[in-house]
Amino acid sequence: MTRMTINKKFLHVTFAVLLFSSSLIARTGGEVYKFYKNIDYDFFFDKLEVSFDICKCEIETSDQWLAGFKYTLVEPIGFIESSITPMHFVGLDIKTADAKKLMRKQGTSRKGDDSTTFRHAHFIIFPVLGYTLGLVQDFFCFERASVFNMAYISEVIPSHNNDLVALAEETVKPVSKIWFANPVAEAACGADCASSTAGYPINSLYWCDGCRGSVTGSDTGWSRASEPLEDTESVAFRVINRMHAYSGMLKTKESTFAYNPVGSHMKSSMCEARYFPVIVKDQYYLQLAKEDKSWDAKNFGKIRFQYDFKTDPTDEDSVFFWLWRERNMCGGAAKCRSTFNDQ
Repeated sequence: MTRMTINKKFLHVTFAVLLFSSSLIARTGGEVYKFYKNIDYDFFFDKLEVSFDICKCEIETSDQWLAGFKYTLVEPIGFIESSITPMHFVGLDIKTADAKKLMRKQGTSRKGDDSTTFRHAHFIIFPVLGYTLGLVQDFFCFERASVFNMAYISEVIPSHNNDLVALAEETVKPVSKIWFANPVAEAACGADCASSTAGYPINSLYWCDGCRGSVTGSDTGWSRASEPLEDTESVAFRVINRMHAYSGMLKTKESTFAYNPVGSHMKSSMCEARYFPVIVKDQYYLQLAKEDKSWDAKNFGKIRFQYDFKTDPTDEDSVFFWLWRERNMCGGAAKCRSTFNDQ
């Protein structure tokens, strides 16, 4: 397959010009305001791939087709944050004054006598590249959703806060994980750990978060009281899985499943994003943003050492991750639209 050569030096210069102007609006505040320097932009260039392979998409208003070319890109579509303090918006550096009175679950994952901890979580849509590179929106389909769209606020979601409600919810999901709460299914997560550490999470083992282990049962905010970054990844995994179940997240990558959990033909995502009821693990990446630094974006499930020595007691166990999503598209044929709304 012939690949189109991308002049990455030219793209880097273009990025520098656009992001310099963006940096003027963000001198203080939370990590989200510092996107111009704490996002792993090299990851975008490393994953960008354009080919001369021909593809086609059907025109919505007729039975005719449009031809195009295949390309792959990754972009930060927003951020996932978690905190042991309710209504703490980590990325925005905002704490609700009366949160302690309004919300009961509070604590710290650093207590040595606790084996579990409860974490509040938020997913806020903030498509940085679509926001800064709007001029090329018709060539590369960056996410077009509105800036700062609060898509998931755990404090107002009963199933995130209550085990019984979450268990009842799990039983009515299109694809449930509770049937895999057994030793055999949990042992399979060992294979997912090894594969995820190598950079290839196993999509068919959708109840496993790699080296974090099994996430069977309910998608609540409870997690093992270990490393705050590990705990946040586990909670983020559940947030994305829940959003997939209710169309909050869609399949955007031509991912492979050795076993298809829906038991039917998997539709292509080249022309439009598709509903898929469980998390598509290999289309997502988490990137830590902390202390104005740009850490490398990583897939879910990698071994723990990637998180060692990156937190300290002064951060109050609050964690901020950029969420990257990979997308395969048929350029020139697919209509660019948001995967979160009708834009």
